[in-house]
Amino acid sequence: MREGLTYYGVTSAREADGLAMLLLSALEGAMVLSRADQSLTPCRLVLAQILPLFPDRIQP
Repeated sequence: MREGLTYYGVTSAREADGLAMLLLSALEGAMVLSRADQSLTPCRLVLAQILPLFPDRIQP
């Protein structure tokens, strides 16, 4: 994931590692909640919070 983040403009390996950890843990938690609720709402809410961390780097 670090390589992917670096490709999209994250210049620091440390920043890429931190963002990767945040992204993975948030999405894993959202998937657990989505299964429990049988709804994509948790995934949508997490994405809405995570995407602004990548304003100039990743476009949905």
